[in-house]
Amino acid sequence: MSLLLPFTSYHRQMMAYIPKKMSFRALLFFSLFLSSLVFGSTEQCGIQAGSVVSKRPMFGDSGGGGGSSDTSGRISDLISRETFEEMLLHRNNPACPAVSFYTYKAFIAAAKSFPDFALVGDNATRKREIAAFLGQTSHETTDGRGGWNPPDGPFAWGYCFNRPIEAFPCAPGQQHYGRGPIQLSWNYNYGQCRRALGLDLLNDPDLLLRNVTTFFESAF
Repeated sequence: MSLLLPFTSYHRQMMAYIPKKMSFRALLFFSLFLSSLVFGSTEQCGIQAGSVVSKRPMFGDSGGGGGSSDTSGRISDLISRETFEEMLLHRNNPACPAVSFYTYKAFIAAAKSFPDFALVGDNATRKREIAAFLGQTSHETTDGRGGWNPPDGPFAWGYCFNRPIEAFPCAPGQQHYGRGPIQLSWNYNYGQCRRALGLDLLNDPDLLLRNVTTFFESAF
């Protein structure tokens, strides 16, 4: 089973788990939690085996997501610059490698390129879609190291990075594609699993396929 779902499919599925009556800030952090269950934080090694990468837009596809669209609405009416700054509290901290890279203006401009993004349904649904997007992208651009406990928690450090952290370099000749009950993927996650299980899964990821107990252990 491939986890390379079109992004629109992913974050709209994630929206189904978000309670409808939550503040915007709470929505973002709930979305971050959900996204952390699936996605890794660094580059893939080799070629993803048995998967087809979708060529559809990362968010919002022209086919629509059902329901009615309020095309007169604006993204900036749903998330203000002030809210964006509050959600991504530390993105311009001097400690962040991507300081000053991510801007509200760029986010709004990019969102406008995809007409269906956050324009389907009522305002509550549209806000949930924005929160799902920011949650997933913030998770992908924070440090992600286990045990990292920065001021205000790791979720407040989204958009701190704009390139991978190579804490676990790719092993020559190995492909760290999905294996195990939760389809462990990417060299970074194999490195974390190696640390937890005490097995050299970076250099021999197929260890998961040769021992069913280890196969299950990778999901914990």
